[in-house]
Amino acid sequence: MINTEVSVAMKHIDPSLNVTTTAPPDGQLGLALDVEGELAGENAHILRHAVEPVFITPTAPHLTLNMHGVKYMDSTGIGVLVSIIQKISDRDGRLVIVGLNDTGQQLLRILQLAGLDCVSVQAA
Repeated sequence: MINTEVSVAMKHIDPSLNVTTTAPPDGQLGLALDVEGELAGENAHILRHAVEPVFITPTAPHLTLNMHGVKYMDSTGIGVLVSIIQKISDRDGRLVIVGLNDTGQQLLRILQLAGLDCVSVQAA
């Protein structure tokens, strides 16, 4: 039997962005990350690197992002999120995003309307 859980303890810290691995929500598999700070410009790659372990599993990737602590996101940060969403969609995975502010929720609803239905958005 193949273990479908990703168990990686890591913390990516930048002066303006902090990404920390946490336990997935009850009953969920995969990787869960808390994202805090500004997802923008030169630090957006931190999130891209932090999600890489979810793509090394032989099964469909499952990722939970807690974005409650994100104070600002520019087009680079949005691009990283779209890239993650596309990778997960290509592998029939699932992405749950928790804690987005109203603007972020509207953006992800637009992405869902565009056919990226592997994403679900939950209230904080």
